[in-house]
Amino acid sequence: MKKNKLLFIGLMLSFCSVSANIDTVNASNFTYVPSALTINQNDTVVWINIGGFHDVNADINTLTGSSFGNPVDFQSASSGVGFLYQYIFTVSGTYNYDCSVGQHAANGMVGTINVLPLTAVAEATQKNSSSSFYPNPAKNVINFPDFNKIDQISIFSLTGEKVMETKLIKQQLNLNDLSSGVYFVKISKNNKLTTTKLVIK
Repeated sequence: MKKNKLLFIGLMLSFCSVSANIDTVNASNFTYVPSALTINQNDTVVWINIGGFHDVNADINTLTGSSFGNPVDFQSASSGVGFLYQYIFTVSGTYNYDCSVGQHAANGMVGTINVLPLTAVAEATQKNSSSSFYPNPAKNVINFPDFNKIDQISIFSLTGEKVMETKLIKQQLNLNDLSSGVYFVKISKNNKLTTTKLVIK
């Protein structure tokens, strides 16, 4: 059952446009990290539970009992460590959410996601149209044209497990140790983190 669930998640992510980004939010210790996130319309946010038992509630405010008033309401099931939830933000606007488990929201486990409309996305794309790595989907290797400007590369599975972490010493990164599937590549560059979906054939 768990295998089928991960396969379904992988298939869903593979249909996402390569140009759209995937951002990750970690849930643990009564916090979402980052608690505030700005993304583009049609981007995906994936929540990974790294400790405790949590959910992602963007429907009814746990503290007030009233609707958050989000452009779209959604709520995950609660679960333990591992993949928690993913959502593709096709409607722009500001989304507030919390963890409805126990007293988590009362203890400050809340988050906000600001989704920029496609017009703003297009303008930003014109300013920065280059991809961090290629090819994607990949087979055995991926290439980082500006590898000498990258501090560190981390690759995570869909369940949030870190499967690779390295500092690049050359443009090409070998993927032979990774199985076919969908991963998240977290790139640390100039003290800024970006996360991008990687599909390995």
